[in-house]
Amino acid sequence: MAEPAEPEAPKRARSRKPGVPAGAERAEKPATRFSKGRSGNPAGRPKGSRNRIGEAFLAELQADFLKHGARTIAALRDKAPATYVNVVAGLLPKDVRFNDERDLSDEELLERIRQLDAVIAPLLRAAGQEAPDGAA
Repeated sequence: MAEPAEPEAPKRARSRKPGVPAGAERAEKPATRFSKGRSGNPAGRPKGSRNRIGEAFLAELQADFLKHGARTIAALRDKAPATYVNVVAGLLPKDVRFNDERDLSDEELLERIRQLDAVIAPLLRAAGQEAPDGAA
């Protein structure tokens, strides 16, 4: 017959730090290292210093633009039109909303579509594309 196994002794919790008994109460850490109204750097960053580099950059950019701006823009437009369009698009607001407060009747709306079609169709033909059916 097998002898009954001895009950296991409860495992003792280990302390993370030597010399501190397991389960000992730890003092709570304060929420922050510094008391309210006190900084870790009492001298601190001088007011406005964060903006100085940005202001200096914009001043240099403005000076360069005044000297070379129109020529550079024209050269960019001629040599890299896609980049030129990206620059222009980057300057536009991201969210452009068009609200026409007037309520157009169906006839007024149809007349507007015909007017736009008359302008667009020749441009499409000149670009080698076919105008949609019914276009001017």
